[in-house]
Amino acid sequence: MGRGAGFERRVDRRELEVVAGLALFAVMLLWRPLLTGEVFFWGTPLLQFVPWQRMAASMWRQGHLPLWNPLVGCGAPLAANYQTAAFYPLNLLYLLLPVAVALVWTTALHLLLTGWGMYRWGRAVGLERFPALIGGLTLAGSAFLVTRIALFPSVAVTFPWLAVWLWRAEALARRWRLRDALGLGLALGLGLLAGHAQTAFYGGLLLAAYLLFRTVQEGRYTLRQTAYVGLALAVGVGLAAVQLLPTAELMASSQRSAGVEYDFAMTYSLWPWRLITFVAPGFFGHPGRGDYAGYPNYWEGAGYVGLLPLLLAVEAVLSGCRGQGKRTGGGQVWFWVGSAAVALTLALGRNTPIFPFLFRHVPTFDLFQAPARWLAVVTVALAALAGWGAQAWPRGHRGRRLGAW
Repeated sequence: MGRGAGFERRVDRRELEVVAGLALFAVMLLWRPLLTGEVFFWGTPLLQFVPWQRMAASMWRQGHLPLWNPLVGCGAPLAANYQTAAFYPLNLLYLLLPVAVALVWTTALHLLLTGWGMYRWGRAVGLERFPALIGGLTLAGSAFLVTRIALFPSVAVTFPWLAVWLWRAEALARRWRLRDALGLGLALGLGLLAGHAQTAFYGGLLLAAYLLFRTVQEGRYTLRQTAYVGLALAVGVGLAAVQLLPTAELMASSQRSAGVEYDFAMTYSLWPWRLITFVAPGFFGHPGRGDYAGYPNYWEGAGYVGLLPLLLAVEAVLSGCRGQGKRTGGGQVWFWVGSAAVALTLALGRNTPIFPFLFRHVPTFDLFQAPARWLAVVTVALAALAGWGAQAWPRGHRGRRLGAW
């Protein structure tokens, strides 16, 4: 009993060390706004997100539902505006702090959530702590997320849930228990409430593909599995219904009700030359210096995850080709390679015939603009591969202490 309790304490301590490390990473990334009182200012925070959250928080404090925004034109729905995320529980900080300050701290918490979710997925699939942490840090520090934290907050708080969904999906696929189905449903509900429909939609497609892959990989299928997946979906949609229903009503009365026009949908297709920035993010310049000359804008086409994670992803693929067994991920590696390839093809938008065909013939592909946002899935795939690459790397090269940890 004593030895078992000691082991549990060691496990808990190591998990706390991971959380502390991820929190330190978030603070290092956002130290100026967190520690000096600076706030996110330029672009959409100033024009959209801060005013929306300020109005919603004010109405909540007065005991009213934030249903209507009287300051836009002749008035416009506020809660039904999906990106206001008026019912998202983690937006509680907007009620407790000045809105611009709350935006900074909410972003920091979601950076931590991104790393933690990916780390927990890594542990669930069998990665050691250090490789799993590599995956978490890769996702939390990815250009897809970091370039959006001060520009597109709704994406920055929805994107972390993709990793959490994968973690809870893996837990469900391993044991098929009621509590795991409920856990996945809770995570789904929170992700759907976070405020960015496009990111959640792409993440939902990835989640469905992952559950299908894991079911095939396990080689068994029962009606109970279908029931648990259905339960998770019902719980998630049910929790988010308070947001989804008014948003659906608004969408039915908007210009998006019949989809979007082709040219609009294809704006921000990933420029093929931007693939260079996966290894050299400043190749076309940087907006901070005022010399960026690429397309689409810098953050819409940001797919950089770091040179070391990219090399580790390559190592994962090479190890998979060498067939080194479960330690290198086996089918996991090829699932993530396939996911990255499909998502990258879709991110290219009008630059290949694939996305235009899907736009014309497959429902839902005409709902959004900016195909480059499929880089969300590419980024998750590269983070997963980086974790498997770190796992495959010989222990001697990782260092005995880190390998044991």
